[in-house]
Amino acid sequence: MTTSPQVPYLADLPTVAEAGATGYEMVLWIALFARGGAGPDRTPKIAEIQR
Repeated sequence: MTTSPQVPYLADLPTVAEAGATGYEMVLWIALFARGGAGPDRTPKIAEIQR
């Protein structure tokens, strides 16, 4: 668990700070890619699925 606040569904898993590594925090970044040539008619659907 790399974020500072504890997450309720992972309550039994200590955060990195609780495990002793104070000052450490990692933020997750996720990207979604489509093949080249994915038409503009598909981008709204891709955006909807991503949400």
